[in-house]
Formats: sequence, C-alpha cells, structure tokens
Amino acid sequence: MPTAGKNWRNSMRIRQRTPGHHQEAHPEREYRHWFDFRPRYVWEFPNKGQPALVLFEVDNTGPHPGSTGVRINVFEKAKNVRSESVFWTGHRCYMHAVSLDKQADDQDPLIVLETGLGPGPGPNVQKQIYARVGNRFDLIRLEDSEGKATRNNYYVNHFACGLKCQSRPRRSGKRRVVRRSDQSFSAR
Repeated sequence: MPTAGKNWRNSMRIRQRTPGHHQEAHPEREYRHWFDFRPRYVWEFPNKGQPALVLFEVDNTGPHPGSTGVRINVFEKAKNVRSESVFWTGHRCYMHAVSLDKQADDQDPLIVLETGLGPGPGPNVQKQIYARVGNRFDLIRLEDSEGKATRNNYYVNHFACGLKCQSRPRRSGKRRVVRRSDQSFSAR
C-alpha cells in the first residue's frame, strides 16, 4: 500500500492545535472547530513516475439522516496543491472504512469506500470505488451487499453518491445538468 515519505509526513503531519478537536494537515487550510473535514490518511501515489501525495479527509459530523463528506487533495512533492475533489457518499449512506486497491505497476490505486446505513432505511450501497481521472477523482463503480454493480440515484440531488451535479443556464434561458468537472453533459 502506498505511503508517504518521512520528510513530507513531518512537514505536513496532522498536529493538534486545540487538543482533541482542531487538526491541520493541508499546509494552507484552517480547519474549523466543529462540522468540518478532518484529515484521515496521507498516501503517496505513483502518478506515472512523478509521485504525488494524496490527503484524504472526511466530514462525518453532520446529523442523521445525512451522509459522509469526503475531500481528496493531490499535492506535488513541493506541497503545491494540484487538485481537490469533494463529494458525498449519498443520503443515509455513511463511510465505515477506506482502503486502496493496488493497480498495475505505474497506475494510481483505486480508493475503495466501504459504506453502509445508519439507523432506518436507506440505499443498498456497500462499496463506492473512485479512480483518479486526470486531476480529479471520479466515482467509477457502486456495489450492493451482494457485490453486484448498482445504480446511482440521481433523481433526488442529495441521494446521489460522488460528485454533486449542478445546473447551468443554457443560452435559451433553460437549465441543463452538468457535472462539476471539465466535462459537461447537455440535457437537450
């Protein structure tokens, strides 16, 4: 499993500013005392021979019913932020664990979230798999409790897993749905 080098980890280490509450791992970010993302892991990804550092942060402080927020920052070795991806695990779907799924030699590993329900009903999504695509992380597969591929529920905005969809006005004044990425999908 990829790990960060000692020198980088010491300069970016997660350190307590207020005991038990306030942590700092992003070199230029202030973390709020309550209801904010918290650093969980730092990994080194191969990045096609140019190693990049990945900071994995989680916000699981929201009320139930809700979801878990995930923020992934990719840094160059010089601590410059290359990209940031922010997404949610979906309504009533909470992250329980995260792991890396190693890929072929020079490819970045997949990030695998093990998810499940809180109290009450919710979606049958047990695994969410994310891959680095260019400078962002995209959801590439959802699995149910039997390990079979399942659908992402886009019919209600806060039910969907992964990057949030947003709408932009079309030239005619009507709205279209686009992904929060470089690619847009027209609803014509």
